Amino acid sequence: MENKNRRRIALVLASGGARGIAHIGVIRELERHGFEIASIAGTSMGSVVGGIYAMGGLETFADFMCNLTHDEVYKLMDFTLTSHGFLKAERVFKKIESLIPDQNIESLRIPYAAVAADLNDRKEVIFTQGSVFKAMRASIAIPAVVTSVVENDKILVDGGILNPLPLNHVKRHDGDLLVAVNLYDDTSSAQRRIVDTDEELAEFQQAAGYLSKIYEGYQTVKHSIGFRKKRISRKQKKKLDMGYISMLNITTTMMSQRIAAMSMEIEKPDVIINIPCNDIGTFDFFKSKELIELGEKKAKEVLASL
Repeated sequence: MENKNRRRIALVLASGGARGIAHIGVIRELERHGFEIASIAGTSMGSVVGGIYAMGGLETFADFMCNLTHDEVYKLMDFTLTSHGFLKAERVFKKIESLIPDQNIESLRIPYAAVAADLNDRKEVIFTQGSVFKAMRASIAIPAVVTSVVENDKILVDGGILNPLPLNHVKRHDGDLLVAVNLYDDTSSAQRRIVDTDEELAEFQQAAGYLSKIYEGYQTVKHSIGFRKKRISRKQKKKLDMGYISMLNITTTMMSQRIAAMSMEIEKPDVIINIPCNDIGTFDFFKSKELIELGEKKAKEVLASL
């Protein structure tokens, strides 16, 4: 029987790479405070956490993520050499699906929407039916990093490039609260972890030898367009050469931060839970325990003031 005393909310979860694991902590805290999540929408990692919650597998997923070591994260990444990216992400999704069986979105206990973007039509694609895992996989396809999903005449990529906080795509019910979990808190620095290219490469190579081939190809392309590194000291290099992944982190964070702010200005959520966007890399999933705790902490601070 439905508890009439529980306040219903429409929950929207932002994109943000590994920072999206903080959504787990937010959801836990919302439930501890007696809120009922009546519908959910998300982009990228927001779509993953939201979809798994809607399937009833959140705690199983949380346990899996919290037990991942640094090396295990990279071993779950299946590297490839394609024009659409260098990570296929199939291995990690198969692992998660072995723990939490796939469902159709139409059969979920609450309405769910996942946001991707179609590069051909240059439009959002909103998944509200079909396989949950298929929707999540399309939504997390970071351009030039995670391979896109090609379906019919569509090339589907991370929805965060158009809508990192999809407030306009969550199903609303009369009297519910619109709650946004924003992973692009502009009260903290938008700058993400900057590392030396050699250190970044070594980190990936520790788990998968394929990346060395990708890096060689990357260097070849730079050479072919006339790029030449100046002879500089290692100390100077650490300041100047941020690396491919880190450059993508910073540029996409800056873009998403601005779009998320505009979305909140237009849709005006009733509750905003901000998660700081600095110091966590896109693939820092081995920090899941502290990210969940961060989500709990930030949600508790906001909910205490309601």
